[in-house]
Amino acid sequence: MRLTKIIATMGPAMGDEEMLREFIRRGLDVARLNFSHGTHDEHLVMFEKIRRISAEEGRHVAIMQDLCGPKIRLGEVKGGSVELATGTTVAIVREQIESDANILSTAYPAIVDDLAVGNAVFINDGLIELRVVGKDADSVECEVISGGTISSRKGINLPGVRVSSPTITEKDRYDLEWGL
Repeated sequence: MRLTKIIATMGPAMGDEEMLREFIRRGLDVARLNFSHGTHDEHLVMFEKIRRISAEEGRHVAIMQDLCGPKIRLGEVKGGSVELATGTTVAIVREQIESDANILSTAYPAIVDDLAVGNAVFINDGLIELRVVGKDADSVECEVISGGTISSRKGINLPGVRVSSPTITEKDRYDLEWGL
């Protein structure tokens, strides 16, 4: 008896029916549909393939709908990308401006309210790490702990920070209604 479950994200490669069939034959338990990407029509096609092939193979495969949730992203960066050097400081501001190596804006102005001195800020899936070292009403000052290149619209994560944004977005509600 297996004590673990195999969960796989249904990306473009799974559009190939033989690839999907092989995953199901090898024990796929849960097929994850990522609603951060794709359309409802594309998800429906995948849903129907999973149901049909799993029935043909005599296996039950659960389907998990992964909703997007709120996304915090950098705003536009001058020239498309810029290098943040380790050991330097950079401000994150409430105002919507073009970002550069000294000042960053986000699509989420309340980030200034949510952050406190000592909080970590991760950019681009954690490749860039900042630490909040100061704060005023319209900005937070951060030390670059682990530098690198940032570019427009890269994701921002705030581990351990209570984010004031609603947990479920309007898109999530729409997607969930569709999924039900």
